Amino acid sequence: MPYERFTIRSPADVTTFVLLLVVGTALAQSARSPEFVVDHVKDQLTSLLGLAESRFEFGSLLSHPPRLAADGSVMAGHGRWDVEQSGLPEEVELRVSGNGHYYGRFLLKPRPGFSAPLQACLVAVSLADQAGRAFSADEAARSTR
Repeated sequence: MPYERFTIRSPADVTTFVLLLVVGTALAQSARSPEFVVDHVKDQLTSLLGLAESRFEFGSLLSHPPRLAADGSVMAGHGRWDVEQSGLPEEVELRVSGNGHYYGRFLLKPRPGFSAPLQACLVAVSLADQAGRAFSADEAARSTR
């Protein structure tokens, strides 16, 4: 998988790479504000993961649902959730941070019985990273004014 390293070994890796490139390029060219990026990412996550709903919460964590981790796995409690066997949990958080700052999280509600492939989960993490970069860039721009 071309996540955290640039190694392409299978057709699935090529697909992941192309999706990451296209999404990252589109967001970089069209982003006008972090809110725009968040809205775009919500739409992409809903389509990519077959979600019933996706929303973004700013600020601190009030609850601790299972979390989509950087490696595409879902962490629930102190262990991993078997997405391939059990599908996605009832609600999953996808945290958004950039440049060392936590900005918020996407809360994802899948359709019942839907199982997201690892490649889709990795693209979802990359989408959240794009939102984090948008927040960081906006914060940096405001601090230089």
